[in-house]
Amino acid sequence: MLTPEMEVASRTRVGEGATLGRGYDNDFVIDDPYAARRHARLRRNEDNLLLIEDTGSLNGICDESGKRRHAMLLTGSTLFRIGQAWLRVREASFFVDTERPLPPPRRVWPGLLLALVLAAVVNVLILWAGDAGQSDPLTHYVRPLSGIALAMVVWIVFWAANTCLFTGRSRTAAHAVVALIALAVIPALDVLRDWASYALASRALADDAFVCCALALAIVVYAHLRIASARHLAFKAGVTALLAGCICLTFWLGVQPVLSGAQSAARFSPVRLYPPAWRIAPAETDDVFFGEMEKARAAADARRK
Repeated sequence: MLTPEMEVASRTRVGEGATLGRGYDNDFVIDDPYAARRHARLRRNEDNLLLIEDTGSLNGICDESGKRRHAMLLTGSTLFRIGQAWLRVREASFFVDTERPLPPPRRVWPGLLLALVLAAVVNVLILWAGDAGQSDPLTHYVRPLSGIALAMVVWIVFWAANTCLFTGRSRTAAHAVVALIALAVIPALDVLRDWASYALASRALADDAFVCCALALAIVVYAHLRIASARHLAFKAGVTALLAGCICLTFWLGVQPVLSGAQSAARFSPVRLYPPAWRIAPAETDDVFFGEMEKARAAADARRK
C-alpha cells in the first residue's frame, strides 16, 4: 500500500490467488469506498508471470496514467490503483539491496542558529548602511526587524503545516534553515545588483530588479517543495519556473506605464548612494553629457507646445 506521494505506507504478505477488495473476507482488505467488495485477484498467466486481474468491479483497475485495465502484468515496479488506493505487488524472490550503514545523526539546530545569525547580521548591516542619522533608531531598526521576524515565522509555519498535512512530518527546522538563508542571501544579492547597476552604469540592472526577485523567490519555493517531498521534482521545478514567469510578467506590465512618455529617458536609478570611487564604467565626457541635456530640453519644449 502506497501513500499519495508513492511512498510505502504498509506491507502485507499474501499468497498466490489472493483476492483484493473492501470485503473482510479478502486476503488484502482495501478500506476505500470506491473499491468493490471483491475487486481484483492475483494470479499467474500461462507464462508463469504474475498479474492483477479485475473481477468485474465498477471502477476497475487503473495504471499510472489513469487508464482503466482489465489485467496488468506485475514486474515489481508496476503501480496500479484500486479505487483511490495505490498498490504495488512484489514476489518473495524480489531482489533487495544489502543494508546501508547508518548515517551520523543530523544536527539541524547548529545550521539553524548559523542561518539565524547570518540573516540578522545581513539585514542589520543593510539598515545601518541606509541610516543617515536623522531617524529614530526604534523606527529605523526595531520596527523593520520585527516585521521581518513576524513574516519569517508566518512563512515557516505555512510550509511546515503543509508538509505535515501531506507527509505527516513537519520538518520545521529544515524549512526554517531555507527561509533564513533566503532572508540573508536575497537582500545581499539585491544590494550587489544595485551596486552593479551603479558601477557598470547599467540601466537594465536598475530597471529590471523584479527579475532577480522573481528568480530568487522561485528557488526558495522549490527548496521548500523539495523538503516536503523528493518526488515529482521536474513538475515542481516547472511550477516554480511558471511562478517566476508570472511574477516577471506582472511587474513588467505594472512598470511599463511608468516607463512610457516623458519618464522614458530618466527611467529608474539605483536605490542607494555609492562613492564615486566605486564606479567601474568610465564617465561620459562633458560634450556627451551636455549634448544629452540639450536633447532632453528640446524634447521637453516640444511636449510643452
